Amino acid sequence: QGFENYSAHLLEQAERLDRADRQRRLTIARLWLASGDNTRAARLVKDVLTDSPDRAEQAYTILGGASLELADLMAATPNLPQPAMALIRHLQRRQDRSGAAIVIERAYSQHSDFWPLRLNFAVLQRDRGRRDEAVRPLESGQAPSDPVSRKSWFGVLAQVAADAKQFAVAERALTELERLGEDRRSLALQRARVAVGAGQPAQAIEL
Repeated sequence: QGFENYSAHLLEQAERLDRADRQRRLTIARLWLASGDNTRAARLVKDVLTDSPDRAEQAYTILGGASLELADLMAATPNLPQPAMALIRHLQRRQDRSGAAIVIERAYSQHSDFWPLRLNFAVLQRDRGRRDEAVRPLESGQAPSDPVSRKSWFGVLAQVAADAKQFAVAERALTELERLGEDRRSLALQRARVAVGAGQPAQAIEL
């Protein structure tokens, strides 16, 4: 018992040293975990991810990787836009679709202006078959500015709008994709799909 108390004292002292050193703090989290204090380990990881969400994979590996329960992952992740996205990506890589959906909904409810969350929420609604609800976040939100992200945004918007039979919205998205340099054959196929859905098969054949 005395040794455990002394070890905890040393770890507490180590925590107070150089709080800007994120790698050091993750190492301390690993030591807290080894000592059996999962709560302190999770708290320290949450502190690190508040400022450094890019360390998420390393942090989750320290906490237990794929074996960690969703509740533990969420407890160790601050509900801020970038850390939430880091957790969503981690869960998606784990093929935990239901867990990712829970985090997407929680994060989107509080940070709907963050475009990666809007995009993930739209895809989630699409996968659930909620076609109109898949269009709304992208049609009403501010698209990202960089070309690669804009392609992702408008590619999903074109697809979900066509599924929802909102053909004017789909065409606007395809026009933006064309401006961004999307492959012509891909655009032609998507426009043909829109034309068929709109009851204009002759126009689809021309494309």
